Amino acid sequence: MKLVVHKTHEELFTSTNDWLIHELNKTKVNALFLPAGNTLKPLYKRWRGGNFPPQLKNFRLLQLDEIIEGEKQGIFQFFFKQELPELSVEAPSEKAYEGTAIAILGLGMNGHIAFHEPELPPDFSFGTVALSQGSAQNLGVTPGTKACSYGLGTFLRLPSLLLVVTGEKKQEIFSRLLKQDPALPATQLLKHPNLTIFCDSSLGKNSPKIT
Repeated sequence: MKLVVHKTHEELFTSTNDWLIHELNKTKVNALFLPAGNTLKPLYKRWRGGNFPPQLKNFRLLQLDEIIEGEKQGIFQFFFKQELPELSVEAPSEKAYEGTAIAILGLGMNGHIAFHEPELPPDFSFGTVALSQGSAQNLGVTPGTKACSYGLGTFLRLPSLLLVVTGEKKQEIFSRLLKQDPALPATQLLKHPNLTIFCDSSLGKNSPKIT
């Protein structure tokens, strides 16, 4: 694992962009998994107007997850159409993507990755899940709402992963992750031989100095 603490958000998202360009050039992959949500909004804003890495035009861009019922069905597909109008990001379909890919991931408040909730088995790869109370509350939907999601069984087989974590509200869950709390799905990521973690200074001040 490589952990890099950034002094500013500008540095963090410049590093994220640089990491992506490096991996797209180095790794023989055909697709990139991208997360919806607030964490990467500054990066997506930077990409608008055609300022994204040009290699992305030749890659399949894949959502990590999607709500598939209720009033907020398709909310993440709407998110990407708003945030990345010049790129096509594919929502999960009935059949999982099985080709080569790399992934940028975010950390959920209960330690989930995508919608791989703590109640799911560690080898969950893809399918329909029921949102936990915490995840549902954060999204403003009813607990148990159905979603489609990739899981750790998919991510751990990819050649390279980047986990981006920002904001003081994630300090506790990030600390638990670095302490390898087995109750958190995200802890499984620490087994990956090519995992990079980028965090901001609000989270890094009490983190082990790993670079």
